[in-house]
Amino acid sequence: MNGFDLYRFIVDVYVVGFLCLFGFIGNALSIAVLYRDRGKKNTTNWLLQTLAVGDTLYLMACVFIQPLKTINTQTNWIPGLKNTLPYLERYIWAAASIAQTITVWTVLLVTLDRFMAICKPLSTQLRSLERAKLTVTIVIVLAILYNIPRFFEREVVIEVNKQCNTTYVKVDKSAMRQSKIYFLVYKTICYFIFRAIGPLLTLIILNYKLIKALQEVRRRHEDLTRSGKHRENITLMLVVVVCVFIVCTLPDLFLRLIVAFREFFPHLTRGLQWHWLSAMNVITNMLLVINSSINFLIYCLIGKKFRKILTQMF
Repeated sequence: MNGFDLYRFIVDVYVVGFLCLFGFIGNALSIAVLYRDRGKKNTTNWLLQTLAVGDTLYLMACVFIQPLKTINTQTNWIPGLKNTLPYLERYIWAAASIAQTITVWTVLLVTLDRFMAICKPLSTQLRSLERAKLTVTIVIVLAILYNIPRFFEREVVIEVNKQCNTTYVKVDKSAMRQSKIYFLVYKTICYFIFRAIGPLLTLIILNYKLIKALQEVRRRHEDLTRSGKHRENITLMLVVVVCVFIVCTLPDLFLRLIVAFREFFPHLTRGLQWHWLSAMNVITNMLLVINSSINFLIYCLIGKKFRKILTQMF
């Protein structure tokens, strides 16, 4: 095992494996605590539960495409994976993309909900639970439709070694995935508009306005009631969640920009070797897993009511 393989093995198997386990437990506890909250009919509360479900689905897919895939390619720990994981992998990548798309847009919905609650407090009809559920349903349907092409990006290839009389099953890029037009239109332009730059810019703007609104409330000391303090605490908690989301997502965006430039303008990235991009990809994937597993910790550190309910549960 060379240096890069060892580095990837440690990150994918041990680090990401631990993060996924922590995320499963943390998201389950988050859903349980938020469900027990007396204000569970609140739209923010319900959207945070939806976010925890989306994060859990993404982590489930990541278990297959990071720890198990690395174990399958670098060890013989689980021999049964050799001929089964490639058949699952072509679908798991698409499932992971669907879950991540739902997560991105759910974070945006929660942020928009808090923006309306703090900056437009009179618009209660726009923040009804029925509207939130309808919007999430639309997001889920659109996420599935948007990611349908990803189910056809990979194909299973069976290689036969006549000398050893053995077969080797692997996953390779399909002809559609290798098309430059497909890579430009779907993998680059559509990704940056609907999955990256568009949502991220909106999140940054809304988060900045939420931070300014919090500062204004604290400066004026206008809202000192118990419900007002709770509302301010929820907003602060969400601001931190969004900041962590942005920090964990931006490196993946930059890496995809580099890969796109390398694909269409190879002379501009001639000095950038592929193994460096692979090493960066391991880290960006780990950051995405961190984003889907750390919200429980944020809720515990900042959410006063969340800590109180969690303590009562145990």
